[in-house]
Amino acid sequence: MYIEVIKTQRFKFINYCPVVVDTEHNTCIFIDPSWEKKKFQDFVTQNNLRVIAILLTHHHLDHSHLANYFAKYYQCPVYMSSTEIAYYEFQCHNLKPIYPVQNTITIERFPSIIIHQTPGHTFGGLCFQIDNALFTGDTLFNEGCGFCHSKGGDAGIMFDSLNYLKKVIPDEVLVYPGHRYHHDLGQPFVEVKKMNIYLNVEDRDEFIDFRSRKTKGLLNFR
Repeated sequence: MYIEVIKTQRFKFINYCPVVVDTEHNTCIFIDPSWEKKKFQDFVTQNNLRVIAILLTHHHLDHSHLANYFAKYYQCPVYMSSTEIAYYEFQCHNLKPIYPVQNTITIERFPSIIIHQTPGHTFGGLCFQIDNALFTGDTLFNEGCGFCHSKGGDAGIMFDSLNYLKKVIPDEVLVYPGHRYHHDLGQPFVEVKKMNIYLNVEDRDEFIDFRSRKTKGLLNFR
């Protein structure tokens, strides 16, 4: 298994969209595909791959923009939190809800996918863990975390979700967020914990105040 990260952009939005490849069976999974569909199609064609699923960490357009298109194009399922689907009335071709009681999902002969319920940025956000990689969407960046002021967001719940990740994710797991500011994707979680101030605030009320402040350069992704 290996991970190809496809960088896409539309206006000021720069996204990093992981494609997880099972080299033994020539299959792959898209995570949060957005903006530039040709980049994904070229990668799949050049590597003679079959797309077997799409995983969505949350519903925001910069993470779900191409899900419906690719679900039809590749005739594959799209997985998203059932909570997220219901709360935002999200619709997509071949949509498969992941319920809170589900700790893992299995897709064909792919390695088992561990489901982490991580609301806060949105009402039903998820992180996906595949083998030694954690895909965090907008829940966790190398240097920060997603904003919590949009519909369904909650800074206190974000604090709880980040503390949950600190408890359950091993230090050696590599972190792949949906955006980056300075550091490259694929940092070991132990290093992310050192560089990320949000993972080092221990008081919940202090975290809420800190995350709720006005932040310059919030979308200055690189």
